Amino acid sequence: MSVERRVFLSHIHEEKEIAAVLKGIIDTQIGNKVYCFLSDDRFQTRAGENWLDRIKTEPSKANVVILMLSEQSVRRHWVHLEAGAAWIMGRTVMPVYYSGLLLCIVGKETWKSRWVRWEVEKAVELEKRIIAVKVEKNCKTPDALLRVGATWALSFNFAAIKNAFKDAYI
Repeated sequence: MSVERRVFLSHIHEEKEIAAVLKGIIDTQIGNKVYCFLSDDRFQTRAGENWLDRIKTEPSKANVVILMLSEQSVRRHWVHLEAGAAWIMGRTVMPVYYSGLLLCIVGKETWKSRWVRWEVEKAVELEKRIIAVKVEKNCKTPDALLRVGATWALSFNFAAIKNAFKDAYI
């Protein structure tokens, strides 16, 4: 595996399915360039392994720490602890707000995904904000994202995605 970047997904246990979806997107759209650690992924922790030690060491290995933020998670201490640890270690911290929001990461094959089409249509129906970012500029835009008022991050980096979040909430 040719890993160029390491990502740590910070989430609360009750929202592990949402974090698993984001990990799946990262794994399938970015491929073997990124190792994405998710503590609830049973294939990433070994039997008998000290789970708490692993949670403590993985952020130190990561280039990017993605904070899965919702109304419930911001009330819990883990997300704050992991965010603070990442900040102190000088890691890039990327918040992903997903309550009332759809974040669509557009990779090479996303344009033909029926799942993405359904997610965008559902977000429009529920009047959610939509933020989209292309992993690479040459990735084709899914038809479902056209003319729905999505806010676009202009590149796949922390500053661009952060600006897209700000723009979506202005």
